[in-house]
Amino acid sequence: MQLQEIAAAGDDAELVAALQQWQREGSAWSAEQAKISGGQYIPLPDSDHLVPLQHPQVVEQALTKLLNADGDDH
Repeated sequence: MQLQEIAAAGDDAELVAALQQWQREGSAWSAEQAKISGGQYIPLPDSDHLVPLQHPQVVEQALTKLLNADGDDH
């Protein structure tokens, strides 16, 4: 869910609530998929689909951790 969509909903409280619920459900699903696959879910509440551009340091840290893992932690 893009934060811009929620912001664009403006004063429509019902739409904002629905979009926020959709965002929470999507985040929960992503976290569950990471858990099932043995991956890592890193919540970034102030981002949207442009995470590599918005939070490159988090992506770099996650990749470094993955590449340096001894096979037990990821």
